[in-house]
Amino acid sequence: AVPVGVVPAVPPDPFHPRGTVDSLLRLLPSASELPGYPESPHPEFAPHLESFLATVAGFANPGG
Repeated sequence: AVPVGVVPAVPPDPFHPRGTVDSLLRLLPSASELPGYPESPHPEFAPHLESFLATVAGFANPGG
């Protein structure tokens, strides 16, 4: 099985609603919800970049 991580948009918006995250988590019971972040093209994302990268790297390589 391929690990699936779902990263919600914070805050949710019309293109990335919270309901999509909830639906994916119901449809893919082995999926993990990762911490949410602002969308990357927005200036609000910049202060979260390192945390986002650490989260994704930790999910992709849990033993590393």
